[in-house]
Amino acid sequence: MSMLGSTVGLGHSVVGIMSLLAPESTGKLLCVPSPRAANFVSRLFGVRELLLGASLLLSIRNNRSLAERMQLLTIINIMNATDTISGIVEYFNRTIDLNGFLLGSGGAFTLFCLGMIQASNW
Repeated sequence: MSMLGSTVGLGHSVVGIMSLLAPESTGKLLCVPSPRAANFVSRLFGVRELLLGASLLLSIRNNRSLAERMQLLTIINIMNATDTISGIVEYFNRTIDLNGFLLGSGGAFTLFCLGMIQASNW
């Protein structure tokens, strides 16, 4: 099993489960303001994270073809790059604070880097 790919998958899965089970706490951890609608958005985000992370973990565990794993990892890397850029934009727009920027964009950037390293090793 690929350690970096598994780390990317596990990271997404953990955030997904946290967002589904405790959307308000996850929002506070990521320094996202918590109007009532934010819980719904957090749960939507959680489903996305959980499904992407679990898909990657299962594709590695089940020895899916290299092409299938690369396709999934490419989608996840694009998503993590987009999340990183979105966090930068929102930080400069002052809609998230430094902690939210570091945890949100920093986490997405870390997963993006791990995913890129994994892609180059497959």
